[in-house]
Amino acid sequence: MPPVNRNEPDVNVFLNSMLRFYAQASNANARNLNEVEYYNRHAADYLDSIQTLAVRAEELASHSGDDSFVTLANDILHIVDIVQALVGRLEQQQMQCEMTEGTPPFTCPTMRNIGPGRPKFIITQEQLEYLRELGFKWQKISELLGVSARTVRNVRHELGMAVGSNHDNISDLEVDREVRNVLAVNTRCGQTRMRGALMARGWRIQVSRIRASLQRVDPVGVALRRRHSIARRTYNVPAPNSLW
Repeated sequence: MPPVNRNEPDVNVFLNSMLRFYAQASNANARNLNEVEYYNRHAADYLDSIQTLAVRAEELASHSGDDSFVTLANDILHIVDIVQALVGRLEQQQMQCEMTEGTPPFTCPTMRNIGPGRPKFIITQEQLEYLRELGFKWQKISELLGVSARTVRNVRHELGMAVGSNHDNISDLEVDREVRNVLAVNTRCGQTRMRGALMARGWRIQVSRIRASLQRVDPVGVALRRRHSIARRTYNVPAPNSLW
């Protein structure tokens, strides 16, 4: 008699609940700020849960080597992509609602100095680390905080945060090892999806290094993906925009 998986009903309940939520969120009123905020908040919670499930599935697939677990991990990663797209749409709708309703942009608080000079912006290390964990670049973080990029750089220097490269300083051998771990789960992973998978594991690596690593680790896969690339065509038209 096969063993009973006591977690299976809970997983089914979670997936069915997420499916119902996805249908409701897709039909949400894009002009209702409260409704969009509600779905955006809960979509982020579902995304956290499904990402955790994806990590567990990848670990199970890498340890077991069973093709069925690899297929399961790929299916869950596909669901992650769908939920991420939903979160992106809801965030965009929320921004549009806030702009329509005239919600003022965020203004970084300031603190007056004892002596002369401009008031000092109050920016904490927790704020910067949180925004970086969300994947924002330093230029975008400065825009979100309503300050200049130079101000953010000075604050990072004062807080003792790294001011140089924003990427992890690891060797090519370590990059190749992490790339192999991802390819063990998804053999058709290109550089864009590979970058996302590495970021999900906590690694920030330059695209050029990921591209070079794929050339070393999976040259056949790179060659096969290039076969499906669209060749640039030459057009002869009588005037600009005549094709449209």
